[in-house]
Amino acid sequence: MNTPWIHLDEPDAPACEALIIAIEKQIGEPVHEVVHKHLRERRTDPLHAFPRFEVHFDRYIFGHLHIPTEIEDGVPEFAELTIIATVDACWTVLRVPTDSSSIVPIESEIAHDFRALISRAQGRVGPDTAAGDLLRRLFSIVVNELEKVIANTGGVIDAFADELKGIDTRDLSRAISDQIPKIRQRAQNVRREVA
Repeated sequence: MNTPWIHLDEPDAPACEALIIAIEKQIGEPVHEVVHKHLRERRTDPLHAFPRFEVHFDRYIFGHLHIPTEIEDGVPEFAELTIIATVDACWTVLRVPTDSSSIVPIESEIAHDFRALISRAQGRVGPDTAAGDLLRRLFSIVVNELEKVIANTGGVIDAFADELKGIDTRDLSRAISDQIPKIRQRAQNVRREVA
């Protein structure tokens, strides 16, 4: 690699602007507007978090990878790794959600492992490392972490299933049956008041 791998972890706005300038200087032209958007702010939409890789202007690859970190109220959070790479240079930006107020932060430890794995990969990049090899390493890290997420999620599901085994649904059915007439009576009273 002629240019070292530049990696930013939770960069602030000035660091992102400096990175955009460095990338544009390296490629010799402005980067696509989608790169600007992704570098300037965390762009993860929980409804559309997916691996995305595309070639811009036949000059560089842009994309991002995601690892789930937690789910609260059905809204997932993701660690997001944005990647910009040319044949001889690579820039990455890692953003990991820090608000772990979830009741079950299933993968929060994995997100922090992700940070350590990227740091370790940086230590293994030498002057002869090709950008393609670096991308392969980053993809391998993400795939391995996703496998951990799947295993952890399966474990949590199994634990909840075990807890539910002890519930006698007959008691629950009886309790609901006792409450239904009371609920109907209240609904009729409300109808009378409204009418």
